[in-house]
Amino acid sequence: MRLGGEKLNGLQSYYTNVRPGRPCVLSAWLKSDVPTMSITLAVGPGASRVVQVDRQWKRYSVTVTNPVQSRVRVEISTRSRGRVWVDAVQLEEGAEPTAFHPNPLDNQGAALAAEVRLAHRTTPAKAPGSRPPIAVETKVAPRCLRVDGKPLFVFAPLQTFHVPTSHAYGNYDATIETMMSYWAANGFKTIMVGANIDAEKGGWGQRIFDKALSYADTIGMKVVGFWTGPWSSVLIDDHPRLETLLKRWKHHRSLLAWQVADEPDICSVKPEDVAEGVRLAKRWDPDHPLYINYTQLGPGCRYAGLPGDILSLDYYLTSVEGRTIAETLRLVDEMEALARPRGIPTWNFIIGSFPEHHCREISADEQTAQTYGNVIKGASGLAYFMGQPMGLKHWARLKQLNAELQELTPVLFSPEPTGSVSVSEPAILATARRLDGKTYVLAVNIEGRQTKAEFDLSGVMIARDGKVKGKTLFENRPIEISLGRLSDSFQPYQRHVYELDEVMK
Repeated sequence: MRLGGEKLNGLQSYYTNVRPGRPCVLSAWLKSDVPTMSITLAVGPGASRVVQVDRQWKRYSVTVTNPVQSRVRVEISTRSRGRVWVDAVQLEEGAEPTAFHPNPLDNQGAALAAEVRLAHRTTPAKAPGSRPPIAVETKVAPRCLRVDGKPLFVFAPLQTFHVPTSHAYGNYDATIETMMSYWAANGFKTIMVGANIDAEKGGWGQRIFDKALSYADTIGMKVVGFWTGPWSSVLIDDHPRLETLLKRWKHHRSLLAWQVADEPDICSVKPEDVAEGVRLAKRWDPDHPLYINYTQLGPGCRYAGLPGDILSLDYYLTSVEGRTIAETLRLVDEMEALARPRGIPTWNFIIGSFPEHHCREISADEQTAQTYGNVIKGASGLAYFMGQPMGLKHWARLKQLNAELQELTPVLFSPEPTGSVSVSEPAILATARRLDGKTYVLAVNIEGRQTKAEFDLSGVMIARDGKVKGKTLFENRPIEISLGRLSDSFQPYQRHVYELDEVMK
């Protein structure tokens, strides 16, 4: 990476794990385009060092002799004018650096490197033609949202719009139109719009939601509003403003729901104040779902009584090294156990693209596995944190998954009764639905290994003594089931969706 130039800048990692009390050392190879350039190497909290870099590649290091925390960030930043090249950055246990070697996890992301370089060279698609507004009724039906009486699977990438306090609003309306048109042109019907709503930002957050909601009306998109930043300054501290904003926006046809609080279970607010804010918000906008997004702590401790119309949390696959998809889906089970008796939907805030603050970007195949894993576990809405993926394969896959779940929505929320599916392989998750004389089985491999699985479909009323023909959707591969059993192979993180002709016993 090259740093410097006209500005003093630097690079910083996301949190990485160290062992308190045991020394660790940060090292990097550096060279500059000037005879002497001051560069800071830092491990925070812990230690920092200013080194003088010249035009020859050399290795520099800084040691933390006694780390006091288990998570640190590393930083390399410029302190004087010039350009510096950075390579082979390594944080390791010990007081002295050893020979550089790649992190074993780097192999998972190596294939993305070339496509990341090209990620934003494509020209944004033109805005789709304007569509006349249509009347939209949004309700929380049992376990999903319904719009105009039809079930809706909410597939909502997060698009934030923030105006720095040091800048005027300027032509930000045009920016909002451009970005929302881009998402719509790429097939997305729903989007999560994030903006500050506190009054200290000169009312810019209010202007952003005014524009985003009105423009979404014209292009046929539906919006989940996300109150970012100091949401408590309105939900808790300024109830008159809360009333004004909700009544201002409640009549927009594009509005699906409001996320009115984010991770309050780790914020310095009182649970009873959060619950009161949600109660008042429901009074002032009873027609749209309002909900809170929690960390993994919230559902477990029944934070504030879990108020709201939807149960949601975030537990990101890539926020720490080594986390598995199975770990993230365990929390969907926990939410489902709480949401199902109340008859409310379960949503999940999952990782889309945030490599600047996470250890890496999720791969396209992992995105398939975590998305279908959530669907199979019972989630009826997914928000993706945040924005367009950097990897081209990942971006293409996100669009594909969005299209697949739009097509599968009538199947997912079919009221026709069906039974359960048994699978021989623990890495494979599966569920069944029935619609219009056909049985559908959704299955996904949530592990990074190839495997084979046998499905016992006798529980979904397929004849044990007959043969059933069908196909795999999105692959167009014919299949045949004999004696109520189906065998198939799965690549790492692969999904299969089976459409089967109904044969009753």
